[in-house]
Amino acid sequence: MLGSIPSEATIDKAAKIVHAGRVHPAGTAAIYHVGGDSAIYRVVLLDGEETCTCPARGMCSHIGAAMLRHDQIGEDMAAAHAARRAA
Repeated sequence: MLGSIPSEATIDKAAKIVHAGRVHPAGTAAIYHVGGDSAIYRVVLLDGEETCTCPARGMCSHIGAAMLRHDQIGEDMAAAHAARRAA
């Protein structure tokens, strides 16, 4: 990860971005398009190298939102896999 711990405000804003449906996978497992307040930013999630095209430094709400959405997708896939195995 980035080595910095996001503030509570950053986490709250990230959750609001996800809840508003403004995080979209960009065709690969590690790239997301995240709608910010005034633009759409590209977020890349790689081990220890998360980046965002917004002007903020460090852990921004766009990276946080992409991470939350990435985890959500993983959980959905695991649940679907478990349901198929149980059927």
